[in-house]
Amino acid sequence: MDDKKITLRELLNLTEEEIDNSKIALCSYSYDLNKNIYDIWFESNQKDISYAYYNSDKQKNYKVGQTVFAFVQFPENNKHWILVSVGKILESPSGNAICKYEPIKKYDGMIGRLRINLATGKRFGFVYNLSTYIEKAEVIAIDDKNKEIVKFKGFNEVTLSYKDVETILNNPSCDYYKILEHIKGIYCLTDTFTGKLYIGSATGKDGIAGRWKDYIITQDGGNKELISLKEKECGDYFKKNIKFVLIEFFDISISDEYIKQRERYWKKAFETVKNGYNDNY
Repeated sequence: MDDKKITLRELLNLTEEEIDNSKIALCSYSYDLNKNIYDIWFESNQKDISYAYYNSDKQKNYKVGQTVFAFVQFPENNKHWILVSVGKILESPSGNAICKYEPIKKYDGMIGRLRINLATGKRFGFVYNLSTYIEKAEVIAIDDKNKEIVKFKGFNEVTLSYKDVETILNNPSCDYYKILEHIKGIYCLTDTFTGKLYIGSATGKDGIAGRWKDYIITQDGGNKELISLKEKECGDYFKKNIKFVLIEFFDISISDEYIKQRERYWKKAFETVKNGYNDNY
């Protein structure tokens, strides 16, 4: 897109009747799960958008026939939102229930790509008439889904910055993601500021991609030493200084016990319990 700022109204080019019959769902936080909606969406490989079609027992958000434009909020910038679904309400039950809807196919090319800037003045998002925000929502970009996200150079050259890993994991349809998703392995997290290393293994069903996603979401992956580092230095430290390196990779069918043996070997080889961020062998 060029430098000219356009509003959501200009982009969608809806009639007044269509606008009046549309809702905008601004999804930011789940009280029940104590979690950002963006993280829920991201962890589901950008498939879980049910929260956008929710009727509560206190308020019936939707009527049959309405169009819903659903956005989730980026946790690090409460003015930035990304389009995750556009659907037509088919059934709107009362009480705590998910409405039945059908996706509106003509917007498929914008899903996961359209980003807007919108300050609502409220901490948490909710459901509003589209007319309330269609003029105020400024289009930031429509990401090019056909561009090469991060080039895969081969299994012997998987050395990635935090930014590259985040980019790959935010694009589950890209080749790099699919490759990492279908291998188990041993990896190293390198602290480029101190030189300390952390050796880990990925044995889950989503392979390396699933394990590395834990680090992007939590900034510590559940490791005791990395949790301490985060508490001491804050989450930005992880983003600025940690590099991801694949040491060994295995077919997804290889036993978890063998991979754990290899993980222990590399911990001892690099002495990461004594000199790094590992706390056990």
